[in-house]
Amino acid sequence: MCPAESDHYDFIIVGAGPAGSYLAHRLSLASPPPRILLLEAGPDTLSPTPDSPSTNPNLKSLIPGMFIENVSSQRLNYMYFTTPQKDLNNRTLIYHRGKGLGGSSALNYMAWVKGYLGDFQSWAEIVGDSAYGADEGWERIKRLENFDPNGPPDVFDEFVKPDLNNHGRKGVIHNGSGKRVVPGLKAFIEACEAVGIARTLDVNSGHPIGVGVVQHSVWKGARSSAATQLLNTPGDIGAGIKRRENLVVKVESKVERILFDGKTAVGVELKSGEKYYASKEVIISAGFIDTPKLLLLSGVGPKKELEKLGIKVIHNSPNVGKNLLDHSTTLIDPIFKQDLEIPTGNALFADPSHLEMEKERWLSSYNNGAGEGSGELIRFGASAGVAFFKFPLSERTSWPEWNLLNATQKALFLDSKRPDTELFYFTGWLPSGRSIPEGETPNSYARIFLLHQNQLARGEIILASKNPDDPPVVDPRYFEHPMDVRIAVETVKMVLKIFRGKRYKNLKAVNGFYVNGLDDESDAGIERWLRERGLDQGYHGMGTMRMGKEGDPLRVVDSGGKIMGLKGIRIADTSVVPVVMNNHAQVSAYLVGDVIAGKILKTWGLKPGDGVE
Repeated sequence: MCPAESDHYDFIIVGAGPAGSYLAHRLSLASPPPRILLLEAGPDTLSPTPDSPSTNPNLKSLIPGMFIENVSSQRLNYMYFTTPQKDLNNRTLIYHRGKGLGGSSALNYMAWVKGYLGDFQSWAEIVGDSAYGADEGWERIKRLENFDPNGPPDVFDEFVKPDLNNHGRKGVIHNGSGKRVVPGLKAFIEACEAVGIARTLDVNSGHPIGVGVVQHSVWKGARSSAATQLLNTPGDIGAGIKRRENLVVKVESKVERILFDGKTAVGVELKSGEKYYASKEVIISAGFIDTPKLLLLSGVGPKKELEKLGIKVIHNSPNVGKNLLDHSTTLIDPIFKQDLEIPTGNALFADPSHLEMEKERWLSSYNNGAGEGSGELIRFGASAGVAFFKFPLSERTSWPEWNLLNATQKALFLDSKRPDTELFYFTGWLPSGRSIPEGETPNSYARIFLLHQNQLARGEIILASKNPDDPPVVDPRYFEHPMDVRIAVETVKMVLKIFRGKRYKNLKAVNGFYVNGLDDESDAGIERWLRERGLDQGYHGMGTMRMGKEGDPLRVVDSGGKIMGLKGIRIADTSVVPVVMNNHAQVSAYLVGDVIAGKILKTWGLKPGDGVE
C-alpha cells in the first residue's frame, strides 16, 4: 500500500536540536526545494501566549536568568539517570538532556565555547575529512555564526577584546559577550591570574588556555537556541529567521522505530502509530543518548544484545551505543561576606514580587524580539567567566598515573595547547538545597563549575528493554581510568588555591570558601570527597555513533554520517564526534549539521541556497 502524499517527504529528520535544526534549515534553502519533515518528541518552545505573556512556560527557556527554573523542569528536560557508578560509591547521577524545539540548546547555560583548534584537527584526521578540521571546520563555524562585538561596559575593556578574525558576522546563529556582567567576574579573572593562568581577551580564539569572559549564545537579551534562530513562524517568540514553507515541523511527535525495506531506511513510526515515509533519506539527530536508543529499538546494533531483548536484527553494527565520551563535572561553591563588588542574587530570586517585576521589565524591553531584553534577568544567566588551564609537564609526569598511559594517551596530554580542565564561574544566587554556614550572613554566593576535559573513561548506552517508553541504560563509567581521578583531584586543589589567594582575602571570603562538605584537603581526602559526592554528571556527551574512516574498528558511520552497511539513513548529532572536544557541545553539533547537510545536497544534486557546499 502506497503512503498518502501527506505522509511522504523527501527527507525526514528526527530531532530538533542544533544539528537537526541547522541541517533542516540548510536543506530547506536548496533548489529545487525538497519537502522536509522535522520531528521533535518534545514541546513547541516558540509558541506565544498573547493573552498572558508573563505566564508563558517558554519564557523559562527564552529568558537567560530563568535558567535554573528551566533546567529543573521536566517539560524541557528528559532528566535521565546514569546507572550506579561503581567508581563513585555506586552513586546514580542525573543526566540532563533537552527536549522540545531547540533540544539541549533550549536548556543549556548558553555558553558559546568553540574550543581548541587541535581537537578539530584530530577529528578530521580520525575520520579522513578536512571538513571537520582546524581550517575548514573552523571556517564553517564562523560562517554559521553571527557574532555581536558589543559586549560588557567600557570598564571591562581590559578583559574583553575579541579578535573579529576569529568570529563570523553574517550567519544565522547569534552569539556574543554578555552586556551585563555577573557579579565578581573581575575578581575571578584577577584571582586566576594570581596563580599563573594568563588573561585571554578572546576565549574563542581557537587556543582557549587562559582566563576571560565567556561568549554566550544570547541575542537581544534572549537565549539563542537552535529553535529561536532557525524555526520561527510568524508570531513566534524567537527573534531569529522564519523557516521556509517546505520545512514542516511537528512537535510532541516521538519516533519509536525506523522503518526499513531490507537494508534501506524508508521512514519512521511514531508512538501514536503514525508513519511517515522518506523518498530520499532519514536523518537521525536525536542526540548522543536517544540516537543510539532509537537505532537499537529499530534493530540496528550489536546482534547478541538485540537478540537477547527479542528485537529483530536488521543490521549487526557492534559499536552502536558504545564509546560514550563526556566531561564529568564538579561544583565548588564559594561564599563571600556581603560586599558591594559581589552583590548577591539571592534577594532577586527569593522575592517573588521582585522577580515578577524583572520578568515584566524583560518582556517589555524584548517586545517579542523587536527590542532587546534588559534588567537583572540578563545579568544572572547571560554572563560568566571561564578559565582553561593545563598542569605543568614536570608536575604531570611526576604523577604515578602518568606511567599507566599508553603512547597515544600521553601524546594527548603532551600537547601544550590542549587544556586539562575548564573552570566556569557563573550565577550569583544560592541554589535550592544548599545551605550557608551558620552565622555567616549576610553574604554573597557564587558557583564554580569544573569540567574535566580529555577524559579517558569510555561508557556506553544500551537498552533496558525493547519497550520504547523505558529510559535507556546510561553508563559513562566515571573515574574508571586513574588519570581521570588524578586530573579531578588536582583541579580541586587549583580551585582551592585560587579562592584562598590575596584577591579574595580582600573580599572577605568566608573561611576562604565553601565546597559542600570537603573537610579533608589532602589528595586522599579530595579523592574520597569526589567519589562520595563531589563528582557529578557530564553535559557534553558524544561518540556513541562514532564517526571514522575505513579500517577504524570503532566506527559506526563515515564522515558523511552514513551507517556502514545500510542505505537511506544518516546520523547527524554529537553522537558521531570521535574525540573528547575541549568545547561546549552545541558548537560541535552545529558543525555536524552543517557538514552533513552539504554532503546530502551533493548526493542528491541539490543546489545550496546559501552558496555553501
